[in-house]
Amino acid sequence: MFKRYRFLLFIFLFLVAVPPGVMATESEQEEHGEIFHQHRLELFVGNSREDHKDGVSAGLAYEYRLNQIIGIGGLVEYAGGDFEEWIGAIPIFVHPYQGLRFLLAPGVVFEEHETIFLFRTGLAYEFEIERLSITPEFNIDFVDGEEVLVYGVSFGYGF
Repeated sequence: MFKRYRFLLFIFLFLVAVPPGVMATESEQEEHGEIFHQHRLELFVGNSREDHKDGVSAGLAYEYRLNQIIGIGGLVEYAGGDFEEWIGAIPIFVHPYQGLRFLLAPGVVFEEHETIFLFRTGLAYEFEIERLSITPEFNIDFVDGEEVLVYGVSFGYGF
């Protein structure tokens, strides 16, 4: 299954590797100590995929940064198409270096007649300009013994 997504992973890694020298605001922040927004709201648009199931995903996420490295928040996402389900989770965000972000999120999937435990792991890179951010994301949801790939872009606002 991973072979199908090698190209997407390559593109994501390319996007993460190229930009550090491109954004002037990052170098300014390094000179004066890293500055971050304590609150961030994001709108996610992407796709969910599992074996033969496919569907457009859209959601909202909120992050409260406890410090420069750790944040906690909430997310709500809808997966359409073959999925037709809602997801709710409490993510823990880890920001180890510049815009790099890891995600660990226990949550639940609300299907038509049942609720199933979910655990999401993810990798993203935040490209920030002032208060706005564009963040390509690649997540894997572990649901009921299955793996669902969720990938896309988040548009954020920090305050």
